[in-house]
Amino acid sequence: LQTVTGVGGRLYAVHSRAASHRVQVFNTQGKPLREIALPALGAVNSNTGEGVVSGIGGGWAGDDVWLNFQSFVQASSLYRYDYAADRLAPYFVPDVGLDPAEYTTQQVWYESRDGTPVSMFLVHHKDVTPNGELPVRLSGYGGFNISVEPRFTAVQAAWLRMGGVLAFPNIRGGGEYGRSWHAAATKTQRQNAFDDFVAAARWLVAAGYTTPARLAARGNSNGGLLVAVAALQAPDAFGAVLSRAGMFDMLRFHLFGNQSGAVVEFGSPDDPDEAAYLAGYSPYHNVRAGRAYPTMLFVSALNDRIAPAYDPLKMVARLQAEATDGGPFLLLPLRDSGHGGGTTLSALIEQDTDELCFYCWALGIAPHI
Repeated sequence: LQTVTGVGGRLYAVHSRAASHRVQVFNTQGKPLREIALPALGAVNSNTGEGVVSGIGGGWAGDDVWLNFQSFVQASSLYRYDYAADRLAPYFVPDVGLDPAEYTTQQVWYESRDGTPVSMFLVHHKDVTPNGELPVRLSGYGGFNISVEPRFTAVQAAWLRMGGVLAFPNIRGGGEYGRSWHAAATKTQRQNAFDDFVAAARWLVAAGYTTPARLAARGNSNGGLLVAVAALQAPDAFGAVLSRAGMFDMLRFHLFGNQSGAVVEFGSPDDPDEAAYLAGYSPYHNVRAGRAYPTMLFVSALNDRIAPAYDPLKMVARLQAEATDGGPFLLLPLRDSGHGGGTTLSALIEQDTDELCFYCWALGIAPHI
């Protein structure tokens, strides 16, 4: 259950099922009345970075029910729901240069290393078919009980217009399938998240979508750690890696900033058993000479107080010094940004452009939008 909003004498409950949202209507005694048919696989709530805001509004005594909906191919849009007619109609849909009807979103399942089934969203133009050479951007998070759900971003839209494929695996550590799914990749079970992500990359190749040379891994914050570990543990699975706002020295992360939540998630370097486990995957401590790691770009905000810039600086320096058979290994410092919020629109546009250019350069794609 995500949120419950009272409108028109009824209760509208938004809940997540298989990593996308559903809206059910109840009376005040809790009796189910109906489920609203949404336009596609998508999300009704908005994740603002500070929490979840209900995507449903209206007055308790009124009849108008307003619903905010978005998907991977549709920007946040306003709909009006008529309960009497059971009709959901668009009220305002922003024009972002992408027609949702021209794109397809499907949810597939694959097996991780230990046999656990994991779901994954695949998004691409309806005329795109697997040919073994498609450019694919594989994005992951897998931590802190945060779910990867259908959300729209401008950089994703640009990638789709270029003929690319978006892949979003719902790996363990996230909140997509309840508390046990989250707990299955915390502390000394963290490897499950890394295995799930690598398995997604290998499934995309086996299913005929792409080759490792045309596959880019992308992660932000906890996802930045995820893709760095995946690249070090399975360098043959990726052609390019973009790690943004990640932590890489897992034996010292707790010494800087307020990392109490991260210690609960990852374990404490002050605990001997947990420290040994952290050392086993800590990216900074697991760079190996002679391994051909893929091209990697580390994006770091100089004002980041959660994942300080010293960490990616150290990580890039070690890769450049020791992993001379792979790379190149690059650093993109962001001077006027933090861990997430507060970035200006012009800076966001520049960052998105840099991201797309990196994919095109690293994967050998001619840029066109």
